Amino acid sequence: MGMRVAENGLISAFKSNDTEPGRLANGGVYLVEPSVLNQSCFRIGAKFSLEDELLPELLMQGVQFYGMECSGRFIDIGIPDDYFRAAEVISA
Repeated sequence: MGMRVAENGLISAFKSNDTEPGRLANGGVYLVEPSVLNQSCFRIGAKFSLEDELLPELLMQGVQFYGMECSGRFIDIGIPDDYFRAAEVISA
């Protein structure tokens, strides 16, 4: 399934651990009102995944998200080894 983005940019699905070749990567900047976090599964001090918990939950509640597909290289700096390798990727 991966992330699905319609031609108008509307995102209809998030799945961060998809291994489908050529899938879209979810990366970007998010603006979230604090009240949204208060109504979600987010709990202060608890381990929490934006991609696996909050965004899919909000989609199920009918919240609309928009995105755009960008070509180029992607590196997940949330993975420690890739974080340290990022400087090489950026300068390439």
